[in-house]
Amino acid sequence: MREGAGRPAPSSFLTWSSTPTLPLPRRARAAALSLLAAAAFAGTLVRPDDPDMFHHLALGREIVRTGLFTDERLVFPSMGGPTGVPPYWLGSVVIYLWHALLGAAGLSLFAAVVGALLCLLLVADSAPRGARHSALTLAAAALPSALALEVFRYRAVPRPEVLAVVLLAWTMWAIRRFEDGRRAALLLFPAVAILWTNLHPSTAVGLAPIAILALTSAAEAVLARVRPAERPPPWRGVLGAAAVLVAGVLATAVRPGFTSTLGFAVRFALATAGFRDLAAAEDPALRNVALTVLEMQGGGAALWTGPVGALVFLSAIAFVANWRALRAREVLTVAAFAALPFAAVRFAVFFAVVAAPIAARNLGAALSRLPAVRRRVPVQALASAAAVAFAIASLPYGALAPHVRLGLGPAWEAFPVRAADYLEAAAFEGRLFNTFHMGGYLEWRRVGPPYQDGRGTAPPEDAPGSTTGPLDRAAFAPLDARYRFDALVLAYPSVPPELARALGPTAFGPDPARWSLVAFDDGGLLYLRRDGRYAGLAARDEYRAASPADPFLLASATPRTLPPMLAELRRAAGEAPRCVLCRYLEAELALASGRAEEAAGAAAAALPLAYGPARAALESVAARAAVARTWRRDAAR
Repeated sequence: MREGAGRPAPSSFLTWSSTPTLPLPRRARAAALSLLAAAAFAGTLVRPDDPDMFHHLALGREIVRTGLFTDERLVFPSMGGPTGVPPYWLGSVVIYLWHALLGAAGLSLFAAVVGALLCLLLVADSAPRGARHSALTLAAAALPSALALEVFRYRAVPRPEVLAVVLLAWTMWAIRRFEDGRRAALLLFPAVAILWTNLHPSTAVGLAPIAILALTSAAEAVLARVRPAERPPPWRGVLGAAAVLVAGVLATAVRPGFTSTLGFAVRFALATAGFRDLAAAEDPALRNVALTVLEMQGGGAALWTGPVGALVFLSAIAFVANWRALRAREVLTVAAFAALPFAAVRFAVFFAVVAAPIAARNLGAALSRLPAVRRRVPVQALASAAAVAFAIASLPYGALAPHVRLGLGPAWEAFPVRAADYLEAAAFEGRLFNTFHMGGYLEWRRVGPPYQDGRGTAPPEDAPGSTTGPLDRAAFAPLDARYRFDALVLAYPSVPPELARALGPTAFGPDPARWSLVAFDDGGLLYLRRDGRYAGLAARDEYRAASPADPFLLASATPRTLPPMLAELRRAAGEAPRCVLCRYLEAELALASGRAEEAAGAAAAALPLAYGPARAALESVAARAAVARTWRRDAAR
């Protein structure tokens, strides 16, 4: 007999590609995972624009330089008062050290590395129970994993929360292995919870699926005793899950001060679920955050047109397709986490991480029941190809958010860079009021210190002026009387066009009799008090004719006001060369003044920096400038 006869042929590319259910060889599996991780890295390499990123950098820097502290050191109203150890102190230190090592570009790399690691965990958790991935199961995992990563890309910023996302993915993988009889990973959860509770106060998100595991396992054991024909699950597993849960709860207190983060998590959940007054009874900052931060609002119907809605539908379809092998634990877990995005958009990524591997396993099981070939048609191979094609077709979902842009380094246009530069050059030492979300960047730049940051720690007695700011002059007056601010760093007002027409241009800035606009860029506006300690600068540097906060600026230009307005916008563009709004307004006013060459130059300088509606507006003025130049050349002939 010829050597090797009667033995199965060794696995080869042709073998497993023609039979998609055959487990992939180790090298092929490693190559596939490497390719997926690289794609996830590239897809989540975005320019972060999250304002709290700089708060974590500032906090991490302070801890590294002076050690852990329990007094307020970043905002001035409560400076020196007791605050306790920040609940995300270790996460902030990790982010600061990463930045210290890799610089500003590393802030993008941080989220991309997390995205690649998240992809590997999702794919690992998507493997069939007790088996390795095949070409078919990898294909089945493509669409759910792609949708989950697209949801993650909305949150792909260097914040401790993204580390919690990876830890949740690891927890779900450990739970699946625990159900398969491989308990070691989940038994490590209490140790992981100690790390988690110091990185970010969201450990409760990991405890929730473990609690569901313990409850459903216990329920199945009880039901099995009622139905003796069925084999009851071992009580050892039920007790093991319960023990991990209890130990995980205790682990949340293993942090500086030995104060559990679960209380904070419960209050946070109450605030996002609409019980803001109840949550504010012990922590008014949570109420401020829930009212002020847009991501703390529910996504509503808009979620159904994005990757979250697609993943909800896909999870439901996968459950139906694999209904004979449904697990109560998986159904309850997905249902519980599916409610999170509708309570607060910020938590959509937690749902995506939980749902994607479960949907992938159900889809893989359903596809594996298809015939390999029917009437010479490779049904399973075609189904696998279709699953991958759907995953590729879903990629535009991740680009729906206009702020998501690929690249390295922060999206500087989202931060008040020019305002901070001005205050730094002026050696500012006065009282500074700032719009809520700008505090983190001002903390990082060490100007101010700011009045408030993303923690929402403004004193309750300062409401409502702290929330509305100086645009509501009546509400802001008592706050200004209490602190007598020397400067204001403000976001651009966001007012519906109908209301803008009703209010008129004077409603879009602080009282001009008291405040002088001295600097601005895309990230915000800086005002100085006219009669304060910086009155000389307020008079010297004031923008008297051109306020970019005025939505009627271009419409109000007249032959008399055009020259001073254009001169001021030239100055603004020179002071903030990356300011797209400055260049756009300069281009429009230059064109209105008959300076087509200047308009074209200003638009050309800003176009590489612009995106979304701003880019469309610049392209419009550039096209009109080109037409004007052509018309003048023709007229000159």
